[in-house]
Amino acid sequence: KQQKKAEKLRIKEEKKLVVPTPKGDIIVSVEGDDNYPGVYVDFKSDYIKECALTYHNDEIQLARIEYDIVNKELYNIYGLRSLSKKDKKYIGVYEGSLYDRDIAYHNGTTWSFLIGPFLDAYTYVNNFDKKALKEVNNICKGFVHNMSSYCINGISEICDGNIPFMSKGCASQAWSVAEVLRAYYEIILRKQF
Repeated sequence: KQQKKAEKLRIKEEKKLVVPTPKGDIIVSVEGDDNYPGVYVDFKSDYIKECALTYHNDEIQLARIEYDIVNKELYNIYGLRSLSKKDKKYIGVYEGSLYDRDIAYHNGTTWSFLIGPFLDAYTYVNNFDKKALKEVNNICKGFVHNMSSYCINGISEICDGNIPFMSKGCASQAWSVAEVLRAYYEIILRKQF
């Protein structure tokens, strides 16, 4: 059983880390770091959905690793960046021509709707403890500023990846609002739809 766990994480080649998931391997670039075996410069925000899924107990370690990477590389107060700031293709401000905005959208712009799976993963890897629930509550309440600065009672589609995380795109995006409300309802109020 220990050998099976050890196989979950393996170095396939020098400069590559292979992280197996239920939907296939995640391959990310590696360049030494104090906290992780590498810097994840090609890590995309879609991977948070993997660790938000219900894992078997023997996969909690993998979920924690995925969550820690996403938290370190992509999280900001209004969602997850679409690309790590460490990636050379990173664009931290969504502005310019239509072409420039299209490129920025997938290369650093923060997507608000991904906060839901992120909070699911956070509470899961922390065993739904009181500290985790308090943090989720604070993150959900943090959206009050977004709801009053760009569109009253709405949550923007996207924000810049860089501070001060200016709201951009659709002023009140349905899936952004829905994910904050769903996360609050299911995690804090502990009710399922």
